[in-house]
Amino acid sequence: GIQRIGKPIDAIEKSMDNVGKLEIYKMERNLPVLSVIARIAPLFGFVGTIIGLVMLLRDFAAAANPSINDIADAMYVKMITSATGLIIGILSFLGYSYLNTQIDKTVNKMESASADFIDILQEPTR
Repeated sequence: GIQRIGKPIDAIEKSMDNVGKLEIYKMERNLPVLSVIARIAPLFGFVGTIIGLVMLLRDFAAAANPSINDIADAMYVKMITSATGLIIGILSFLGYSYLNTQIDKTVNKMESASADFIDILQEPTR
């Protein structure tokens, strides 16, 4: 806006709006990736667990005399994929929420500063 001082107020406002929209786009452009990661990471973890359990059951069906300890040990390892997916999903969601909140705060500050600047320009000179 300062670079446009001397031009009509409408032109200054429009220029500031355009610059603001560009800055908002720059801040938000990678947020959808984080949102997708937060949504699908747990699903990949569960898919890994299911595939692992299917393979586990197949292997134990072929075994001559599997014990419950063997099954429990193998299931423990398979459940790690679910836990990993959930942890990644939760951390991604927390990061997404935090960044989204920070962007909203920044946008509010930009809008407030823009309005204050326009008000100053519209004040009568002394």
